[in-house]
Amino acid sequence: MQRQLCPNGVADFTVMMILMCLRHYKQALWRGQVNDFSLTGLQGREMKDLTIGIIGTGRIGAQVARNLSGFGCRILAYDLRRNPAVEPQVTYVDFDTLLAQSDVITLHMPLLDSNRHIINRESIAKMRDGVVIVNCSRGELADIEALIEGIETGKIGALGMDTVEGDEGIIHADHRVDILPNRNWFYLHQFRNVIMTQHMAFYTDAAVSSMVDCGIGGICQMAAGESCPTELTGPVQ
Repeated sequence: MQRQLCPNGVADFTVMMILMCLRHYKQALWRGQVNDFSLTGLQGREMKDLTIGIIGTGRIGAQVARNLSGFGCRILAYDLRRNPAVEPQVTYVDFDTLLAQSDVITLHMPLLDSNRHIINRESIAKMRDGVVIVNCSRGELADIEALIEGIETGKIGALGMDTVEGDEGIIHADHRVDILPNRNWFYLHQFRNVIMTQHMAFYTDAAVSSMVDCGIGGICQMAAGESCPTELTGPVQ
């Protein structure tokens, strides 16, 4: 029996990130904690009026498209290989068209040498003013220096980042009494329109169970001399 990791946890988290960015969640939360319940600056946007661009339409990207299809938004997609299973929900376009026409861009691909910093100064310059960028995939897909510049200039309207370049040694640990030298990561973290979580999009009961099942199943397959679809055959990225 072929086992597959469950894509729903990351896909659900991605939609949550998009909604939080569009509805100014971070500012609203901060205000509420000090009993400021004003609405100034908190007017959001509705997804039905927006174009969402999905970069990468594997299992997770495809599930994001299915999740988003219920919101009534226009969905664009870019991938080197089209996924027939997702074509009813998306319109495939070239990379530059997706950048130019999307109000929200979400990343769903593995990290390879060919796509490292696919979000950079040049690609951001091609995006709409006020674009929302969501990354629940791999931090190094986006150049952190370019993200900072985009936020500072207002070119980027909001970021929803479950993973950010340089988060190694920061995430999944308690650093309340530590002095950490990663200036870019913490500078980006403090902006009012940047939501950064601790690489937790995958962390659901179903996904953890699926990972354990795939891991143990793969070991048993390899021990029996059988082909294992999740076996690593090259360098880890």
